[in-house]
Amino acid sequence: MELPFLTAINTVVPALVAGNAVVLKHASQTLLAGERLAAALQKAAFRPISCKT
Repeated sequence: MELPFLTAINTVVPALVAGNAVVLKHASQTLLAGERLAAALQKAAFRPISCKT
């Protein structure tokens, strides 16, 4: 896995599990990491409104 993806997971997932809304602002160099994370969260059945990129 790549570092930007793991960094996003380490910050976003605990907040979502706690029931908080999360806004992920990824760098322009790491666009794919944000898209992959959003796709994984939607596949894991998180509400779509909590997975905006």
